[in-house]
Amino acid sequence: MFKKLFNRTLAVLLTLLVSVVLILAGIYVIWYSDNTADLTIENLEPTNEAVFEPVLPGVAVKFPQDFRIHSKFRYEVWTYVAMLNDEQGNEYMAQWYLYRTATSESDKSGWQSPQIYASQVVLSTPDQIFSEQRFARGGIGLVGMRARPYQLSIDNWVWRSFSSYPAPGQLSVSTDDFNLKLKLRQDGPYVPMGDNGYQVTNQLLSRAIYGYQSPYIRTQGTVEIDGKTVKLSGMGWLNQVWGSEAAPSDKQVYTRFQYRFNDGRVMYLTRVDFESGQPHVYGAIMSKTGVVHTLNTSDVELYPVGTSTLSNGKLLQLQWVVNVPKFKIFLTSDAHRREQWVDLAIPSWSGSVRASGSENARGFMQIIEQ
Repeated sequence: MFKKLFNRTLAVLLTLLVSVVLILAGIYVIWYSDNTADLTIENLEPTNEAVFEPVLPGVAVKFPQDFRIHSKFRYEVWTYVAMLNDEQGNEYMAQWYLYRTATSESDKSGWQSPQIYASQVVLSTPDQIFSEQRFARGGIGLVGMRARPYQLSIDNWVWRSFSSYPAPGQLSVSTDDFNLKLKLRQDGPYVPMGDNGYQVTNQLLSRAIYGYQSPYIRTQGTVEIDGKTVKLSGMGWLNQVWGSEAAPSDKQVYTRFQYRFNDGRVMYLTRVDFESGQPHVYGAIMSKTGVVHTLNTSDVELYPVGTSTLSNGKLLQLQWVVNVPKFKIFLTSDAHRREQWVDLAIPSWSGSVRASGSENARGFMQIIEQ
């Protein structure tokens, strides 16, 4: 009699326990779905009412302090582009981006964190282009930064070094289509942009950013695609910028260029086009020894000379004249391969270019429309 009563009671308790577990699981799924919905690209845009640290002249970028995340500023972007070759000389290009934007200046943690992250990786092989992206909210363990030793990660995409500097270190990215593992060695200086790290991006509207460039990162590693491992080597270029201005009300087009000349110098240029007004250009010519010549709109003749139609119907300006008369640089730059449009949350055309004229150079170009 007692045994039957015990079995009946145990069955009731187990039924209740299963019911509670199912209810809690349902609540968690609803809660998790509601919160992960916040990680869509539409919510990467902060409100204009949020108050952030201003970008002001006279503030110098310092190393290694400014390798950290600048959470009191509205946004931040890390970019790494490596122009690589396999053992047969075939060209590859690896691009890694990490975007941070804050919806407010709050320092709340967990799901209340205002820090939203998006990361993109693009891999170009001799005959294919792969792309992937990740999203995460700060404060919940999916994305983070450590100062010493340096580590920057989102999900299982990790940039890790052995000191408080980004290199020497390694970058590891795994996707469904490829696995990329790169060893990074610093082979030149970290260079503050503009005036000691203060870079004007729009003269008329007094817009500016802080940032630095590191164009001499010797890169070696492997990429695995369809079970086949390919050894790669070449040079990488890291830059990090941060700022606080609100999103522009009118459309803007950013066209970025990076060139490596045969004599070891490098040049980067950014042209910002507006719906109204003249474009603004900024950049620099740099050497391994640390000699830097900053460039602005008056120093550079940078204009497109043709329009290309991609297979998706987009019209893009992929052939450019790039002249810097005071340094006797006169170039024509053209895309190495036209079909390099990446249709991710932050869409862009990004790929390798060839420049010829007074110099011969291999380079990189990116077009982002906002």
